[in-house]
Amino acid sequence: MWPQMRYRWEASGWEAALAYTDAVLSLTSVAMYIATTYSVPGDVGWALSTVDLVFSCYFALYFLLRFYMAETRVRFLFSWMTLVDIVTILPAMIAYHSSSLVALSFLRILRVLRATKRLESAVSRASFNLGLTMLSMMVVAAALFLEGERMGPNRHITEVKALNFHEALYWATITLTTVGYGDISPTWWATQTMVLIVLLISFTALPYMTGRLVDAINAATKYQRGSYSRGSGSNVPGHLVFLGHLDADTIVRLMDEVYHKDKGFNDRRAIFLSPHPPSFSTRRVLMTHQHAAKMMYLQGTPFRPLDLERTQVEYAEAVFIVCDKYARDAAYEDRRHTLALLAVGQYLAVGLGRGAGGGKTASWAIKL
Repeated sequence: MWPQMRYRWEASGWEAALAYTDAVLSLTSVAMYIATTYSVPGDVGWALSTVDLVFSCYFALYFLLRFYMAETRVRFLFSWMTLVDIVTILPAMIAYHSSSLVALSFLRILRVLRATKRLESAVSRASFNLGLTMLSMMVVAAALFLEGERMGPNRHITEVKALNFHEALYWATITLTTVGYGDISPTWWATQTMVLIVLLISFTALPYMTGRLVDAINAATKYQRGSYSRGSGSNVPGHLVFLGHLDADTIVRLMDEVYHKDKGFNDRRAIFLSPHPPSFSTRRVLMTHQHAAKMMYLQGTPFRPLDLERTQVEYAEAVFIVCDKYARDAAYEDRRHTLALLAVGQYLAVGLGRGAGGGKTASWAIKL
């Protein structure tokens, strides 16, 4: 009951709506912080603080909801995003109208990174993660530089008093890009230390994010261009083709079922055809599963004959249409997989009519 409830929550439109709302409010909160770094009338500042408190209440409720729906709550509490939640929620709620702690609201830009998990493409996720990480590092470094200088012993100096956010962002940009003109620099040791920590983190995180993007691009190319080679000879083992809903958990359960000793498929190859590149967890399953040597993942769709040809479906012993049992729109799910089944049937009919097939392929539709 609980896994189904969590799965329905993750697949529901409400979960996505709340996640994107959280990202939009986080960006709005950062924009309000930037506005308060300039000279604003007192009533405007009070209004912005009130709105920020409302945002903090939403963030707190969303945090509690995600904690309740978490698969492993202990792991959830010790994740780095939980630390970001705590740092960006509690100070604003405790220090209402207090600029010393509310200034930490600039860290809320880090919350936007959570929204990238909703993207289906691994390349898109890696690209957005890299871009948002760069933007986050620049904003955080600029805000730390600005707040540190304004609280430091040199805060009464004219140049420091006149310092504003866009100048701090300019300094952070030329520093992170290693240009370093030197026309603006921190004057207080605490500011220098905080900024140094951010820069060290950025110099570690950005190459890592870049590597993830390169890996995602290479993986997408690999799975888009790969194909199954059946080989020749009378002793060539058969293979099974799987279409449809193919995430990491589904593949694990499929392989446990297919390669069960009572099924008689132990020597068969499993070919997965999905329109999406495999996620990180799916790639991990494909590499570490006990039957990984018998598994092949291809990115494509049954509606393209060339993709079906890459699976050599005409030689397959069976084609499985794997449906999503917890799909939000069951009717749409059924229609989509019915069309996929018809597409496979049409491809086989044309192929067999031309003498391309080596045997008759059976088709089943199963639900997990």
